[in-house]
Amino acid sequence: MAAIEELHPDDRPPDPGARRGIPRGLLWALALAVVVLTVASWVALSNERTTDDGQRVVKIDPDAPTPKLGEDAELVGRDAPGFALTRLGGGNLVLNDLRGKPVLINFWASTCTPCIEEMPALEQVHQRYGDKVTFVGVASMDRGESFARAMVDRTGVTYDSGYDGAGNVLVSYGTTALPATYLLDADGIVRYQRTSGAVAIDELTAALDRVIG
Repeated sequence: MAAIEELHPDDRPPDPGARRGIPRGLLWALALAVVVLTVASWVALSNERTTDDGQRVVKIDPDAPTPKLGEDAELVGRDAPGFALTRLGGGNLVLNDLRGKPVLINFWASTCTPCIEEMPALEQVHQRYGDKVTFVGVASMDRGESFARAMVDRTGVTYDSGYDGAGNVLVSYGTTALPATYLLDADGIVRYQRTSGAVAIDELTAALDRVIG
């Protein structure tokens, strides 16, 4: 009878009943992904941050509307949610301090192509109306203040812009769309809003003329 050659352990087929473990490298990758997602969620849900001297630089009204998925809040005829933001270039930008004349708020991001196309046109409207209307830009859901400042330089915008990196102020206005534009009257009531893409300049100037009277 011929002798049966014993196979080396490395040459043997895998035991179908053997329990296979998850490679250690994959476990570390999964653990790191969980940590990253946890930190990102914490940052996104934070609705304020402070400067080195402890001053609050992002504040949102507690009664601001809560957006629904795929549905933007209708704010026309309602008080605009108040906020305080860090102004690009230094200082604070507080919405309530601007009461007394109409305010146009434009939410944008340096990664938003319609925003890049829209902002030079908004600057032209700003120059046309001068001090009759206060224009405010809000860099929202952006990559960092340096990117937002570069966007301002690139588009030639001269009006003040604040930084809302996590998008908390944008969400308080009931939308996650960019760009988003709101026109407030002198009492802080929203009289016009556009949350479905770049604003039509003719439409915006007509709204401005109505608010200015």
